[in-house]
Amino acid sequence: MRFTRQAGNKVRLHGLTTREAVEAITDDSGWISMDPNGNIVPAGFVEGRRVTVVLAADELDLVITIHGGRRRRR
Repeated sequence: MRFTRQAGNKVRLHGLTTREAVEAITDDSGWISMDPNGNIVPAGFVEGRRVTVVLAADELDLVITIHGGRRRRR
């Protein structure tokens, strides 16, 4: 997987690792949607945190940005 500069910054901002971002993509308990630009948006849970990843529509190995990463509320 390749990460844009913004995605790399978001990984650090949310205290994640690139491995955890990839885990969110492959998480079986998550879901996949599509944004208005046609980008693939998988979301999953990593250590109790919901992580949403935006993948480029034309390059599925390119992470554009990451959202979330906060602890899940109880």
